[in-house]
Amino acid sequence: MEKERNMGYPRWVEDELWNWSRWCWLGDWPQPDPNVKCISAERAYRAPAGPDDEPAPIPVHMDHARKVQKLYDALAHVEQRVLQAEYPRRHEYAGMTAGERITRACDRLDISPVYYKIALGHMKDQVRRAFQ
Repeated sequence: MEKERNMGYPRWVEDELWNWSRWCWLGDWPQPDPNVKCISAERAYRAPAGPDDEPAPIPVHMDHARKVQKLYDALAHVEQRVLQAEYPRRHEYAGMTAGERITRACDRLDISPVYYKIALGHMKDQVRRAFQ
């Protein structure tokens, strides 16, 4: 049986929301597109990872992220802001406990912590239904 966390939601619901968060931060390449017309063997060469290299980023499942985005777009604005605080903009609350993060986000959004948790749970329910 799949491990459950966060008020009984399956782990994969949280994974889909984090996938969406990574997708939100994707942008255009900061450089021109890679040369895909080169026929030399060196074009595809990738240097082996060294001990000081950062781990490769977790790939984004684009179709799933777009599906979550449609759910996000249908939310009320304040509920969208709750999702932003919990996922793509979580770095703004770095170093805080979950309770401190919720309190700070609620102060910014002028909502109660109860409403914050309800909005978050509502989105998780929608994600669970959308992917079942």
